[in-house]
Amino acid sequence: MLADRFRKTARWTGEGFSESHKQIRFLLLQHCKKTNFVLVHAPFVLLMKQAESLSLKMPVLQSDVKERAVFEGVLDKFLKRFRFLTFSEKMNERLSQPNYFTAPFIAAHLDCYVGHENQDTFFDSSERSRLVYDLLIRTKYDAHDAAKYRVGIQRLIKNNSYVAAFPLHEECNWNKVNAEDSTDRELLYWNWARIKSFYKYQPLSLVKKYFGSKVGMYFAWLGYYTKVLFPASVVGVFCFLYGISSSSQDIPRSIFHTFFLVFF
Repeated sequence: MLADRFRKTARWTGEGFSESHKQIRFLLLQHCKKTNFVLVHAPFVLLMKQAESLSLKMPVLQSDVKERAVFEGVLDKFLKRFRFLTFSEKMNERLSQPNYFTAPFIAAHLDCYVGHENQDTFFDSSERSRLVYDLLIRTKYDAHDAAKYRVGIQRLIKNNSYVAAFPLHEECNWNKVNAEDSTDRELLYWNWARIKSFYKYQPLSLVKKYFGSKVGMYFAWLGYYTKVLFPASVVGVFCFLYGISSSSQDIPRSIFHTFFLVFF
């Protein structure tokens, strides 16, 4: 089958990644008689090679530039008075992350990057998913010369060899958890994803860490767009209520109704 060829080829071949693909590990998991899962794992050495090939920017030094808002908005000053919009102190400590100067990753200079001591946390979940997925979309699943264009997991999904390809999420405790012991997914669920938390500020740093920069940028823009439109929506509600209350005394409308009755 093409799926079996893909797993075998990903171990031993791959144009431009022949040595790297030898290190990809596949684990076949059977959920039921008709459903199988292939768990893909890439070791730290392979992730470093892939990060270097993609010129992934990693932190090298903590930023000493002080952020200062020149003109703080009136709406921001007003919203700061409502403490229920923000998170608890422990939650803020968990979400607070220092800013870093970044540089393209070079495996030979691993010691220069922040957090290189722990290989499990050096690349966050979104970066790991990006690196492994980039390998999968470049892997050939047929070694014959006539099939040189048979490359990538997306083509296997299109021809129904695989149903889908997606990253795994952390296990989530659906009971209430504290800020110290909870995972990133649990924090996002209890403080961001639930409908009850719609009025709170967004933990954008945690969204970026878990889902990636593009998703974090989207929700940052969505939050800014919503905040900018909030004053206009308040004015619109008052105008709507005023229009309803004064509709019986609207002279232009009375003149139009008289003209309408006379005309017909």
